[in-house]
Amino acid sequence: MPVLPLRTLPGVTGTCVHADAAQCPALSFVAREDPAGMTVLLDNVVGGAREARMLLGRDDPAVTSALAAGKVVLFGAKPTGGGTTAARVFVWDNDVERTLRQVDGLPAVAGGGHPGVRAIVPPKIAERIGMPVQTEAFGVDRADHRVTKAEEARLKKAVSPFNPYTDAVYVERGFTESFGTITLLLASVAGVLALGGALIATSLAAADARPDLATLAAVGARPLTWRVLTMGQAAFVAGLGCWLGIAGGLVPGLAVARPLTGQPEQAGAASHGTIIDIPWTLLLAIGVLIPLAAALVAGTFTRDRLPMTRRVLS
Repeated sequence: MPVLPLRTLPGVTGTCVHADAAQCPALSFVAREDPAGMTVLLDNVVGGAREARMLLGRDDPAVTSALAAGKVVLFGAKPTGGGTTAARVFVWDNDVERTLRQVDGLPAVAGGGHPGVRAIVPPKIAERIGMPVQTEAFGVDRADHRVTKAEEARLKKAVSPFNPYTDAVYVERGFTESFGTITLLLASVAGVLALGGALIATSLAAADARPDLATLAAVGARPLTWRVLTMGQAAFVAGLGCWLGIAGGLVPGLAVARPLTGQPEQAGAASHGTIIDIPWTLLLAIGVLIPLAAALVAGTFTRDRLPMTRRVLS
């Protein structure tokens, strides 16, 4: 599989392997940080358009052009002014930050999205900063290859001897949970209730219409007429109930979608807006199949012969 090494500059969240923290210099860019914060997996990634596409999960023309022009792309922060930033190299000395040097006048822009890194630094800017670049992770761009379950298992098996205490392999597959069983169960219960209600209403309507049907029989209507009328009544009642129920359920469903899904659950995660997922296929099946089923059941249990009705003449 096409593996992309992710090279980084030591950052704020980096791990120091020395007992003395003063031997582990770190890098931070002077910028106005977003107060909402963000989730950081890697601090400062050194690379270009390919690394940006893998981290963002898409091609971003603004980020690609900025990196090609030799500009630092900051995420979750904005340059302090004039389209430039400063790279500050510091160490922790007795729990106090001590600045070793600062590189000013680095061209920078603010990037959109939340790729899980603080910045993407072009290689020439990394050379200008003068800190050692190390490979901290490996990634597989989904645009180049989709990692299968079997490949993920082999990767975990190969990496586990070197890092047995943490899960060093992670494959982002998006939302994979399915509510098909629950949705089908709810639809089945709703279908049974709607079908039962439609048949009860149809039987009551047919009982009230017996005198009219007797009149139709007296003027030469065939027995099939009663069956067709009963099927039409059942289809109309079931269809009206189903579509009114669908319309009535959409309104409160859309109303509660914003407060329930408008904000990400995880602190620092990217804002995704309101999530609306309407099961149109299921709703269409309910609105069409239930009226048809009601019509067929009503037609099946309707007698061929019209009952005799006595009329009282005054």
